[in-house]
Amino acid sequence: AGSVRTTLTALQKLFLLRSCNDSFFQNRSRPCLLYQIRRCSAPCVGRISAEDYGELVQDSKDFLAGRSNKVQTKLGRLMQDAAEAMDFE
Repeated sequence: AGSVRTTLTALQKLFLLRSCNDSFFQNRSRPCLLYQIRRCSAPCVGRISAEDYGELVQDSKDFLAGRSNKVQTKLGRLMQDAAEAMDFE
């Protein structure tokens, strides 16, 4: 049970997918606590576009299907771009 909890927490931090149910999702007017602690991308209130959220969902599907190299390559590229934008050595 501990390993499952650790894995779910890691996936939640990495992919920022919502964990609320549909009725809760449809009635939101402001982001939830998970958004505040950076574990959700808040698609319920439009903090992320539908296309970008769909990309997160697809990345999580790829990762869970065993295609983690694709996800690692993409995340590595994003990290490199962010480092260059911030002018790190």
